[in-house]
Amino acid sequence: MVPQSIMLAWGKAASRNHPHVLQHIIHTLHTIIQQSKQHPQVYTYSAVSSANAHDMSHSAASLLLPDSFIPVETPLSTKLEPNSERIQRNFWPKVDLLLTIGGDGLIVHLCREVYRHSRVPRLAAFGIGSNYGFLTPFRAEDFEFHATRLLSTHRDPASVIVRDRLFTTFLSRNQLQSEPLTLDETRIQSMKNSLHEIHQNSTTNHEIPRETRHTDRNPWFMALNEVALERADRPKVCEVDIYCNRSYV
Repeated sequence: MVPQSIMLAWGKAASRNHPHVLQHIIHTLHTIIQQSKQHPQVYTYSAVSSANAHDMSHSAASLLLPDSFIPVETPLSTKLEPNSERIQRNFWPKVDLLLTIGGDGLIVHLCREVYRHSRVPRLAAFGIGSNYGFLTPFRAEDFEFHATRLLSTHRDPASVIVRDRLFTTFLSRNQLQSEPLTLDETRIQSMKNSLHEIHQNSTTNHEIPRETRHTDRNPWFMALNEVALERADRPKVCEVDIYCNRSYV
């Protein structure tokens, strides 16, 4: 199915280190859109934190966006964490296809923060420079070929790989031994209720209810392809048992 709306997103690596490649990609996408019979709406998103905005000003100013492209301005902190409430309520449009220019970090940012409480649209990720990753199967140099294929009705349809985002929490051995079944059932139901309420609110009034943000006794978070654990100052060896849907991994 040809998308009706597209988001082109890039990170600081593309903006700072490869502005000419990024400009060529923007021009290429505009040309493909003009030649398309569908003429989908195109949004652009620069995932650059406010702390680096001054450093990026020279390269960002050199980018020329077509008049038909709509830039999405989102409030970012120095840690590249947008205000999810403002994005859901005012800024972030619904799109059918997400094109990213950058590395795995950009995809993690989009999946964890921007699309934290909603489905991630179809995603085509293009690595740039030395940003080889698990989640960026395409190269920026091949953008024209893949984008033309995705937006054309006359070529073979592109295959889609389904990926799951895991809602993850950490439980200590003492917690598992004290209430192994009750705790697990309670936590799963609590997460389901919270996600259902957040989804209902985000699809109606685009606002995340305050009471469902951090109500869980043990915080949970989103994981894509990996989770990094830091032992901090504990000298002991950490033993980790991983379960997914109650199955030992």
